[in-house]
Amino acid sequence: MPFICTDPFATDTLDVSQNTAIPVICSYNSQGECKPLCFRYTYENGDTEKVSIDRIEYSKPNSVFGTIYRCLVTVAGSQRYVSLYYHDKTRTWSLRNS
Repeated sequence: MPFICTDPFATDTLDVSQNTAIPVICSYNSQGECKPLCFRYTYENGDTEKVSIDRIEYSKPNSVFGTIYRCLVTVAGSQRYVSLYYHDKTRTWSLRNS
């Protein structure tokens, strides 16, 4: 399902220029490994959209803060890569450009 904003004054793409904190829904296997499934993106005007993760290209541990997930998502009818950062210490997620 494409990621489309219905507000004509909002941009219809993700702004990943900042280290944006986001809520993520993920799944864990029996070994405790995490797989993000989707996240909620909030526009500047307060509208929110659910963004499904089409594919995880890779995940790699980062000794400084946690794990980086490079993900393919569909936004406004086109696919793009984003990076989700999981911060172990604070147990939070952030969104950045890949």
